[in-house]
Amino acid sequence: MHTAADSAPLPTASGFLACDIGCLSDEALVLIFGSLGLQERHAAAALVCRRWNRLLGSPALLRSAALRLAPGPTQPTREAAARFLPRLRAFAAWLGARAAPHLVCLHLQLCIPQGAPTGRLRRAFAELKAALAERCCGLAELRFEVDRGAKLSGWVAALAGLRTLHVRAGSKLQLVAQLQGLTSLRELHLEGCPLRIRPEAELPAGVTALALAGDARSSALPQQARPQARMPSCGRPQLAA
Repeated sequence: MHTAADSAPLPTASGFLACDIGCLSDEALVLIFGSLGLQERHAAAALVCRRWNRLLGSPALLRSAALRLAPGPTQPTREAAARFLPRLRAFAAWLGARAAPHLVCLHLQLCIPQGAPTGRLRRAFAELKAALAERCCGLAELRFEVDRGAKLSGWVAALAGLRTLHVRAGSKLQLVAQLQGLTSLRELHLEGCPLRIRPEAELPAGVTALALAGDARSSALPQQARPQARMPSCGRPQLAA
């Protein structure tokens, strides 16, 4: 026996999809925003309305951040240099103002364009390091890659909650900071060409995974990193030429 309900047309897929995204719950929108890249979120989604801008500051979205700043393959050198520094400074400002209290994991890859003014570049990096050292007290994982040289100084030593630190430099990488205060640090990977570590730059005793890649001379390494040194539960560190 058929009823009127049986003969009624079924709703189409388009009918299901004809829903204003603004009708979604905050939780659903946060999940959607989580699938976007950091730049997409804040260059586009944040400008739609106040609600979206507010949700982009949700702790769930600020626990991790990944950013790659690099010139486009066909971008003119002068234009690339002009755009890079404001973007780096904007990221440092966002880090200090919004993300810092919640940030646990940060992946940062920087390809610095030719022609970037040296003085302005140093100031931009100083702002980034200050934001990390002064505001990101809960940061547990930092993966940093830059296509030029880098120096790991007091700003790294200030990240007391770090458990994982990976740094890769396209040229000289210097470790000049005392890291003994990083008592939570378990994994340390450093790569530079060359890699230079001051002998007085003592490593935390709790490091269990250590990898040093580059021209790192054993005689110039901290005691814990020398091939003859033993470390808890990890044996000898890797010294890759």
